[in-house]
Amino acid sequence: MKKFLLYARRSEIRGVDIDNPYFNFITAFTVPDIDDVTVIDFDASEERLYWTDIKTQTIKRAFINGTGLETVISR
Repeated sequence: MKKFLLYARRSEIRGVDIDNPYFNFITAFTVPDIDDVTVIDFDASEERLYWTDIKTQTIKRAFINGTGLETVISR
């Protein structure tokens, strides 16, 4: 797997290639899938992103290619 940097702003999660920072390595996750992201994590073995969304009070996950979006925990 290539090296990439994950970052989150309130309404988006993105990942850029370390060697080419102008190249988005992952599919961007944005509204409506994300309202107010606060924490992100990455499971390299499954190539999945996990994040918490305080506005919807959920923990969600998806593959880095943008597929398989699902809510893991909701309040």
